[in-house]
Amino acid sequence: MSAFIELKCSANKRIIDSIREANISFDAPCAGKGTCGKCLVDIINDDGSIDRVKACQTIPDKDLLIRLSKANEMVFDQANLLVQESIDRKDNEIKQVDIKQVDIKSSGINKAENMASNRKSFKIAIDIGTTTVVAALRTSNGLKMASRLNSQRIYGADVVSRIKAQASHRLELQKCLIDDILSLVHELCQAPEKDISLLIAANTTMIHLLMAYPAEGLAVYPFKAHNLDLIQTEIAGMKTLIMPSISTYIGGDIMSGVLACHMDMGLEAALKTGSESALDSEVTSLFKNNKDKLLIDLGTNGEMLIGHHKTYMSASTAAGPALEGGNLSHGIGGVKGAVRKVRAKIGFRLDRVNPYEFYANPYQFLDIDLIGLDKKADMDDEISGISGPGAISILALAVKHKLIDKNGTLIEAYFEKGIPVGFDKNHELICLTQDDIRQIQMAKAAICAGITCLIKEFYKSEFSNLETCLNENLDKVYIAGGLGFNIELDDLKISKMIPPYLIDKISLVGNSSLSGLSILLDCDTDDLEFMDRVKNAMYQVRETCHELVLSLDKDFEDKYIECMNF
Repeated sequence: MSAFIELKCSANKRIIDSIREANISFDAPCAGKGTCGKCLVDIINDDGSIDRVKACQTIPDKDLLIRLSKANEMVFDQANLLVQESIDRKDNEIKQVDIKQVDIKSSGINKAENMASNRKSFKIAIDIGTTTVVAALRTSNGLKMASRLNSQRIYGADVVSRIKAQASHRLELQKCLIDDILSLVHELCQAPEKDISLLIAANTTMIHLLMAYPAEGLAVYPFKAHNLDLIQTEIAGMKTLIMPSISTYIGGDIMSGVLACHMDMGLEAALKTGSESALDSEVTSLFKNNKDKLLIDLGTNGEMLIGHHKTYMSASTAAGPALEGGNLSHGIGGVKGAVRKVRAKIGFRLDRVNPYEFYANPYQFLDIDLIGLDKKADMDDEISGISGPGAISILALAVKHKLIDKNGTLIEAYFEKGIPVGFDKNHELICLTQDDIRQIQMAKAAICAGITCLIKEFYKSEFSNLETCLNENLDKVYIAGGLGFNIELDDLKISKMIPPYLIDKISLVGNSSLSGLSILLDCDTDDLEFMDRVKNAMYQVRETCHELVLSLDKDFEDKYIECMNF
């Protein structure tokens, strides 16, 4: 099977627009600004020669044939679901949008024998992230998982780029998500003749783009959303329930995370059978210490929520796409062959290694874990790129071995090319560059400063007293998102992404959004009384959650600059 796709492109039109019209999965992290260099394609000339160009910057003067690599297949580890220690409103009526008119049978989903053909109905949980879309189906053998890269990435890696793109590509952005959802449904159950229902959680922007709501209010102060409520609709004839958001930048994925991490007594009680006020011993035991919890979702946006039952505060900081592999010179999502972890081999101090030997054979000095590979990488293995967790791992390695200074500047021997980790399929060297390190620095500074300012404001404390305050009041820190599964605590500590006084309280919980939805998979969501109880409990979380707008916080900028250092 060919590793390439060939496509005819029209004259007088950007190549990237032809790719979009062909509905081909394709990376364009900078949203067509020409700055990321990720949208390279090969023009096949009449004489058979090849010209490599940026798809977003090239407008051919005649029809031509291009060749581009097929998108890598996502690899999802089932353990990514959750790795934690035993943890009818009128304005909510949904306007009819195009998603109800999609025909599931005409969307690439063909009639096929199902893995559990005796079942008549299926309920699928779907977490829509800015970078990835992940789904889970409950089976007799546990949860069956499927995932793919978010097809909207051809319009940019971050939510602001996609919000801007919606002005002229509203239906195209919506179709990207619909196609992703239908593809995952097909992969999981292959049964359009069955009764299929969906449970969806997503950040507020993804919900707006899926529902084709006007999203421009999400990008400008005072950051107003079109709808934050629980949504009941249909997608291609499948009954769909979409989790309510907490605020403009704290979405339904965080609400689902609150459920997964048992942060709210009212929500926990709503899931129980019987009367709403019947808090049995199982529920109350979860809250016996009456201490706060902090949920941090690390991705394109650093979303965080602190508190417990009926007392919450939230904040969101624009970390950028670097933590998910975007905007890095060799960055890539969590796909097969991506670097996940890097360690120096025993006996080597990398600042004492000959740089020429290091560049010639990184495998001689490093132990490298790749996603989808059960052994350490060697010269025979192709590296597809560097994932977000991989970038943090390399950065921590550089700090530990003194390859960068406290300001994040690489030492002279590695300043030009970066830190090598291996070779790709074209035998080109894969490195974490100086520019990559700056991208990660900005992301980690935004997150660390955001956490610090949120804690200070929630407890009305001084910065100098935060550690003592947290020892008395904070029970757990949950790290969620892609980093919340693949990252190691030592890397978080060395990179100073998380304030050091929180490290001992951390539990890595992976995809807490999907985990919360998986709880609802086992519930009767057709029970109107039950769902009304759950909905009211979710709205109670939202109504008691105060939002800290970090861009207006007087301390955030100073803390951001302070947190840039290592």
